Amino acid sequence: MHAFDFTDANKVTSPQATILTNIFTAILFFDEPYERHI
Repeated sequence: MHAFDFTDANKVTSPQATILTNIFTAILFFDEPYERHI
């Protein structure tokens, strides 16, 4: 999957980049439960 390049996040060495990556990963893994939650 190339929609989100993790190397781009690594270029920005900041907590925000890590949080963004974690959120994006969580959305990918928990997309179905998240939609059910709404």
